[in-house]
Amino acid sequence: MKGYSRYFWFLHFIGDVFLINVAFLLSYYIKFGNFFFKNEYILLFVIFNSIWILVSLMLRLYSLNRIRRLDRILYNLFKAFLFNAIIISGVLFSLKRPEFSRAHLYLTYIILFVLLMFWRYIAIKMIYIYRKSGYNYKRVVVLGAGDVAKQLYNYFNSDDILGIRLKAFFSENTVPFPLKEEVFSGNIDEFQNYA
Repeated sequence: MKGYSRYFWFLHFIGDVFLINVAFLLSYYIKFGNFFFKNEYILLFVIFNSIWILVSLMLRLYSLNRIRRLDRILYNLFKAFLFNAIIISGVLFSLKRPEFSRAHLYLTYIILFVLLMFWRYIAIKMIYIYRKSGYNYKRVVVLGAGDVAKQLYNYFNSDDILGIRLKAFFSENTVPFPLKEEVFSGNIDEFQNYA
C-alpha cells in the first residue's frame, strides 16, 4: 500500500477498540450509576477487549482491500460482532460467574452495535471523500475492447470507494461503447508510450 492507505486499518482498529470501551463504560454507568468497576468487571472488561481483537484478526476485519464494498465491510463487521457475542457467552458460561449482570452485557452489545456500525460507516465515507478528492488511487489501463473490457469499464466506474481510476483503453479495434471524456482510447501500439 502506498501513501496513507497503509494506516487505514490502524484507524479502524483504534476506533473499534475505543468504541468497545465506550460502550462497556456507558452501559456500566447506566446499569450501576458510576464508572468505577467492581473487581470482577475488570476481568470482564479485559475479556471483552481480548475477544474482540482475536475475532477481528481471525476474520481479517482490518484487511481493507480496495475491492471491498461498503455492504461487504458492514456485513463482516456484523459477523465479527456476532462471533464476539457468542464467544463471550461461552466464556462466561464456562467460568460460571453469576455475578455478571446480563442486563449490562445486553446493553453493552446494543450500544456497541450502534456505535460500531455508525463508526465504520463514517470511516468508509471519509475514505470515499479522500479518494473522491483525487488521493490514493490505483491507475488502471485496459488492453482490449471486447465484452470483458466493457464489464471492467462498468465495474471500475461503479464506485469510487474501490480506489481504482480507469485511465485508458488500448485495442486493435475502436472501443465499441462510449467512454468518459477523461478516459483515453488508443491503438495497442500506443500502450508502451502511454505507460
